[in-house]
Amino acid sequence: MRTMTIIRAMKSTGLLNSPLYLALAVTLGSSARAQSEEPTLVRVEEDWVALIAEPDTATSSPQILNVISPRTDVSAVFGMVQINHRGFPAFQEGGLQVQGWNGSLFVKAMQVNKSATLYRTSDRIQYTIAMEKVTDGIKFELLNGSSRTWGRFAQTPVAVTLPTNISGLDGYSPDFSVSSSGVNLGAHRVDLLYITAVRSAFSNGQTVTDGTDRVIHRYNISVEDVPLAEYEQNVDEYNVDITE
Repeated sequence: MRTMTIIRAMKSTGLLNSPLYLALAVTLGSSARAQSEEPTLVRVEEDWVALIAEPDTATSSPQILNVISPRTDVSAVFGMVQINHRGFPAFQEGGLQVQGWNGSLFVKAMQVNKSATLYRTSDRIQYTIAMEKVTDGIKFELLNGSSRTWGRFAQTPVAVTLPTNISGLDGYSPDFSVSSSGVNLGAHRVDLLYITAVRSAFSNGQTVTDGTDRVIHRYNISVEDVPLAEYEQNVDEYNVDITE
């Protein structure tokens, strides 16, 4: 309202063609466009939990692989996190590694400062995987990790940044992370692997948290090993997908 009053005053004084009016018009136009533009997704954080039953140090088992992408495919840049194994520059057992890929082309990797192989029974691994649109590309991070074997890890984010012409993260889907991640080796040693929350940050400063549990892997005792009477009393407990 105040702006319109200024414009009317300029019109009445014959200043509509003045540099001041032109500058004001440009500012108002930019402001109107900014207000009309939809906010874009600029950062995503996925909170993960892996419940480890009994690891095997002889085979560096289990081995977990996480994938996160700004689109629902891996034809362009995407991030990968390897847990209890590291793939580059050569395969190594134990530890954790953050990798950046562009389609089938490996680009770079950063190793977490933990190299032990999982060895503690009933271990609980918690960690966050993040993806952010930055000036020079898209950054993939591992942060805020903890486990009985490694203690706290990646308290300072371990990250790789890949150049890309992808303009934002609006093509991200947690369902793609779920379908692309899993236990590569020793699935029977992982009781549960799931996302506990997804936080989405937008260009207007808004943050939205989705607290839906997204279970990727659940290992349960084989129904064949359960007495029939126990099975009939607990049907829902045993009728779950078993990942071997």
